[in-house]
Amino acid sequence: MAINNVAQLEGIISASINTQYKEIPPSETEFDKIADMLRESLAPVYPVTDDEFMDMKRRLKANIVVVMDIGVVITNVKKPHQSWLPSRRSELDFYFWNRYKSI
Repeated sequence: MAINNVAQLEGIISASINTQYKEIPPSETEFDKIADMLRESLAPVYPVTDDEFMDMKRRLKANIVVVMDIGVVITNVKKPHQSWLPSRRSELDFYFWNRYKSI
């Protein structure tokens, strides 16, 4: 059975990241830069759609340790926090939650 383009490219990106970052995991920005560069350079051999590529990167980020970039916090001391999660829970994708809570 032949392995499809998505699986081939996913394996190449995974191997490249694991080879370059043996001790310290890449940042999300570094990961994206490498994945994008490999996709572009290998497109003639392993073409994938944008949706396939986004799904692939999402799977890889869930399986490869990636250091998240620093986030931003916005606070307003004049207005108390109003919880938004319960009303939007059904709309959200908790794909990374299991990995995050296991750390």
